[in-house]
Amino acid sequence: MNHFPRCWRIAIALLGLATICVIPSLRGGNDDKSVAISRVSKMPSLPQPYAMRDWPQVTRDYLDLIFDFDHHGEFLPLVSWLDDSHKMVALPSYVAGVHDPEGINYLAAVISGSLVGLDMRDFHGHDWVSMSENFYNADEGVYVNSLRGQTGKSFWYDILPNIFAFQLSAIYPEDGQLNERTTTVAEKWRDVCRALVDSRSNPALPNFDHTGFRLSTMEPAEQGWIEPEAAAGIAWIEYMASLRSQDARFLEAADLALRSIESRPVHSTRFFCRIA
Repeated sequence: MNHFPRCWRIAIALLGLATICVIPSLRGGNDDKSVAISRVSKMPSLPQPYAMRDWPQVTRDYLDLIFDFDHHGEFLPLVSWLDDSHKMVALPSYVAGVHDPEGINYLAAVISGSLVGLDMRDFHGHDWVSMSENFYNADEGVYVNSLRGQTGKSFWYDILPNIFAFQLSAIYPEDGQLNERTTTVAEKWRDVCRALVDSRSNPALPNFDHTGFRLSTMEPAEQGWIEPEAAAGIAWIEYMASLRSQDARFLEAADLALRSIESRPVHSTRFFCRIA
């Protein structure tokens, strides 16, 4: 298996865990047990001299490059239409790569542009937000990484597009269809949490020691490695859904997913692990 995506999985899992850990406990309790570390306290927020790169401008330049149909040159333009009706674009995940768009690449670009102040509903004359709906699998009720794709090959590739969908929904709250679909997303991953509960364990918690989960059959998928860090991503989705809807069932699913991580013995934790 390619090790580069594995590094991405590690990064997003740590990000997900960090995001979740900074919120108050889902089971009550607000005690602040943080302790000041004198050595760390002496570290400046920004070292001097230091020049921060203009990352918003980098983002704008990047989007101007990848979403420009008229930018010609070697390997350019990067974007092209997949159909005559202009409902979806072809976009490589890297220069000279296959032009089949990936959700983790396309959705991240749309979100990035939105966060630097661009209206991605009318960027370069096209509605890139609406095109993101092409990654929604209506049969499974979740967003997937490839057009007409299905879940089950990898938790990471299945969960991250849905995290991006929630972010888009927060940026464009007036998009009723996007809001409705993200609610369905939370319901589906809540069902996954319940389906993975191991009644033999004490306490009964979801067992994420699988490669992925096939929503079409509601069964875990095995490909020779496990991705239990999926619990962090699902917990994030469920918690965000609970904040939006105040539905206690989403909060319960987030709690289940978090406790499945907490229950793993530190000395024997196997994250991102290939099974021999």
